[in-house]
Amino acid sequence: MKSAVSAIKLADNAKIDLFRILCERDFFIALYFIYVNILPENLKKLGFYLKTRGTKT
Repeated sequence: MKSAVSAIKLADNAKIDLFRILCERDFFIALYFIYVNILPENLKKLGFYLKTRGTKT
């Protein structure tokens, strides 16, 4: 149980660090990620895009 909790905390910290890096490097990229994550329509579009790309990504 402790390992699962620590893994979740580590994942959350990684998200925060990634977000911070994106904000420092390019604020608009960070905004794009927020935009994609918040709006379900964009998630659907992204999912469709990834499906059409296949394993090329």
